[in-house]
Amino acid sequence: MSTFLRYGISGPKPHLFYGNMQEIHEEGNVVCVGKWMKKYGPIFGYYIGARRVLIIAEPEILKQIQIKRFKQFSHRYRVINGAFQGEPKLNSKLTSAGGYKWKELRTILNQAFTASRLKSSVSGMDDPLNTLIEKIEKYALKGEDFDVYALFQGLTMEIIGRSAFGVATNAQSNPNDEFLLAAKSLFELGPKNVLYALSYMFPEFELLLYPIRRLWLKLRRLFTVEPTGYLMKKSLIILKERRKQNVKRNDLLQAMLDAKINAEGLETMNEDSLTTKAHSSASDQITESRVAVENKKLMKQMNDEEIHYFVQKKFMLESIASLHYTNIKT
Repeated sequence: MSTFLRYGISGPKPHLFYGNMQEIHEEGNVVCVGKWMKKYGPIFGYYIGARRVLIIAEPEILKQIQIKRFKQFSHRYRVINGAFQGEPKLNSKLTSAGGYKWKELRTILNQAFTASRLKSSVSGMDDPLNTLIEKIEKYALKGEDFDVYALFQGLTMEIIGRSAFGVATNAQSNPNDEFLLAAKSLFELGPKNVLYALSYMFPEFELLLYPIRRLWLKLRRLFTVEPTGYLMKKSLIILKERRKQNVKRNDLLQAMLDAKINAEGLETMNEDSLTTKAHSSASDQITESRVAVENKKLMKQMNDEEIHYFVQKKFMLESIASLHYTNIKT
């Protein structure tokens, strides 16, 4: 673990076996990276197990990497094959796809996030938001404390269900909602999974550890409701029903289906790409809410920014990109 030192790149001192994993596990990735950036500057390195992570927050260098010399940097780093669940289909999701496959998926998905597409899905967010407001008002009238994180998790899953899949869930009123529990369970697998930790610390043994993770995943699916399999199965059922009914919906899944049909000169997304993207939406959105809720400073900055913006200007979906702190969270 002396690579960064040899190249003169500063950063926190790593442990011999687990690098900087312990600090990240205790304080969270967002807090640690922010703290290290203040201490070591916009360019520094740290270790996840034996795996090197180079942080670059220098705009001019990022411009070279992301735009001018993208061909040399198009491959996306895959931390662990099949993710910590050992599910090979997860290699095709947006956050795991490498090289030009990632660029291809991203190009197609960009068509699903235009202003017009977002506007058409806004109506599906009204009911979940009204439910949240009603619940908060009840707590306020009673003068009771409440767990805002749990409320926002339920809100997130209801909005995903409606705006992404066109289906209604009851996650805000039912803490045992299957969709919500499956997405939440994903966060309990990684840090507590011994095989996952070993793959991080000893990547040279990944050829041996990956088949063991695959076997463990299959055994779990035989005897329990495994969250990754559950979410992917539900996504596939919705996808097949949508194709069978041949009915247009104003949601993200429909936008991805349309993008698949309309993309010219690109390999289109297969069912694995569509279902894994739908699966990752369920967990990624909860991650964003979790980061915001656990970071009080970021939450305050987001709140002040949004109040100032919406008081001074008329709300438009196209303007969301100009909200600096909101975009840090997303």
